[in-house]
Amino acid sequence: MKHLHNYTPFAIVLFFLLGLGGCKKGESAFKNNSEITIKGTNKLYVCADKHLNNQLIVNRNSIGEWEKFSVHFLQDNKVTLRASDYSYVGVAHDREGLLYAGYSETDNNTVFKITDSDSGGFIFQDYKDKYVSLDTNNLLITDKENIADAHIFFLNEVPAKKFSYFSFNQLFPLIIGLILLFASLVTFQYQEKKKLSIVLLLLGGFSVRLFTALLNSHLNLWDEQFHALVAKNMMDAPFFPTLYKNPVLPFDQTSWVGGHIWLHKQPLFLWQMALSMKIFGVNTLAMRLPSMIMSTIIIFFIYRIGTISINKIAGFFGALFFALSNFVLEITAGTIHTDHNDIAFLFYVSASIWAWIEYETSNLSRKRYFLLLIGLFSGCAILVKWLTGLLVFSGWGLSIILSKERRWKWVHYRNLLISLFIAVIVFLPWQIYILNAFPTVSHYEFSLNAKHFFEVIEGHGGDFWWHFDIAKEIYGINIYLLLFCTGIFFISLNNRLFKTAFVTYIVLVYLFFGIAATKMIAFTFCVSFLLYLAMGATIDKLLKIIILNPEYLQKKIYNVIYTTLVLAILSGFNLDIEKIQENHTMWEKDETSFFYKRLSTTPDIKNLAEKFGITKDHVIFNCEPDDNIPIMFFNDVAAAYSFIPDFNTYTHLKQKGHKIAIFNNGELPSYLMTDKDIIKVSGYWTDL
Repeated sequence: MKHLHNYTPFAIVLFFLLGLGGCKKGESAFKNNSEITIKGTNKLYVCADKHLNNQLIVNRNSIGEWEKFSVHFLQDNKVTLRASDYSYVGVAHDREGLLYAGYSETDNNTVFKITDSDSGGFIFQDYKDKYVSLDTNNLLITDKENIADAHIFFLNEVPAKKFSYFSFNQLFPLIIGLILLFASLVTFQYQEKKKLSIVLLLLGGFSVRLFTALLNSHLNLWDEQFHALVAKNMMDAPFFPTLYKNPVLPFDQTSWVGGHIWLHKQPLFLWQMALSMKIFGVNTLAMRLPSMIMSTIIIFFIYRIGTISINKIAGFFGALFFALSNFVLEITAGTIHTDHNDIAFLFYVSASIWAWIEYETSNLSRKRYFLLLIGLFSGCAILVKWLTGLLVFSGWGLSIILSKERRWKWVHYRNLLISLFIAVIVFLPWQIYILNAFPTVSHYEFSLNAKHFFEVIEGHGGDFWWHFDIAKEIYGINIYLLLFCTGIFFISLNNRLFKTAFVTYIVLVYLFFGIAATKMIAFTFCVSFLLYLAMGATIDKLLKIIILNPEYLQKKIYNVIYTTLVLAILSGFNLDIEKIQENHTMWEKDETSFFYKRLSTTPDIKNLAEKFGITKDHVIFNCEPDDNIPIMFFNDVAAAYSFIPDFNTYTHLKQKGHKIAIFNNGELPSYLMTDKDIIKVSGYWTDL
């Protein structure tokens, strides 16, 4: 169960009391506060969608925290319904009967009456005796006067949690990683020199990342599979980014999910993925390896920035939190949207700010090297995710302007401009190149980037506070505690330049993306390294006040033991192994889930050439929805599509000399079934 929070997602819990048919009056199939799931007649789960302000919608094909509900029985077949954080579900007074979660107290609008239906499901009424139904968008609403128009729901208890759905082989990198991180923590407290501790910290962090990266050998939906295919195509043509390398059918050239030239993201992270696959082969681990390496190096950046700006202890604790961050592990493994793009962006932004910190504290002979690195890393950040990569110059520039000692000295502005010029040299040539080589697509993508600020793109909207509300998903703590940590962080900084710059970076990012119309969870992720450092600085302060205070504990060994235990517990909450199990295993999923379908179809996809003789000249049709991209990633084929070609398309391809293969779902038209030249692939469709 998640802790109570006014803005966290909630869900409706629906329930019934059995009558005289086998049970005594007042008895129920579920006990009070049973944890259950609810399905609609569309076979999808009821969900309280955090991205829709906790509105209830029936659109999920697997069970997560947002799809779990509990119930409390009242008299006369009435119940109150609570979300997993114990808040109540109710009918909104001012939203035309739509159902929302988030009510802190019971009232008339949070009470529901239930009756069983002839189909074995259950029907629900609100306090005005209106029946719960679905609108055209599958949102729950109480707007029906007649029981015949009510929606029927089906209830099931949440299955008991299995201790682990992971095999020992899967857990082995995690076990090794945790041992290394524990050893790093202990040696850090005992040894004066910290090199061994940092080496152990980095090795442990990489091993934990290896654990999540190896869990699934299939490609994740959405973004990872598209990034993977474009990177594969760039292995042989790095300056010709394509999704459909050989589009044999008409396509929308501005579509990032079905087009040819692919400029939806800047290219640097794709080049890195392509290089890794060029060396280690086309597979998911090689594709994810650059993110694993960069995510591990960020651990060092956090330690180093913390060491210079506060102290080694704060830097180490912040680095440890980042090393075990559930969100970081999942986005590194490609599970979270924007995946490898945002890890690469975080890497280069944090690298540019690390280089600036080193520049500010280095002697004159070393400063020029860090000036070069600042510009290089900032330019690379732009080549990953556009102009937010210039973030380092905002805090740097403002720290000069607000410093009496630096404000009127040209040398400081000159050095900033030198680094900025280097950044321009790094990122500008690619922009000039694509504007000339692919004018239609590049102009469209540049325009789309600008629209993100003024328009909600692809339904990713929210109010100004959206990124504050979602912060718990990234950091594992609510926004109020995170703000407290940030305050302690700024108090702890020992340099006014760093205070000015760090405040600027965090405020500017949250202000900009708070105002921007389009919202996605990782938009503010580029300053997460500072917020993990803030958590480390807070723990450092608290430990010094409570545990490491000689008035409480006199012996150093006690200090080490208690500090280790505290950090182990905090890091354990940060890791959230249960959520990783939820995302990467069949726990709380059934055969209708997308995860199950990917597990079922990926082995067949990988064996197409060996088992059916499909070659690079074949065009493949009738893939499972969304499997056309993985098919082109795991196989060298001309193209793959998720539909059955009509007769005109079929004859057109035959006339052009294309070979055809098609997945046989038992419903192919005769002109395809009778053509002996077409390869019919069987044993793939999960519903056969």
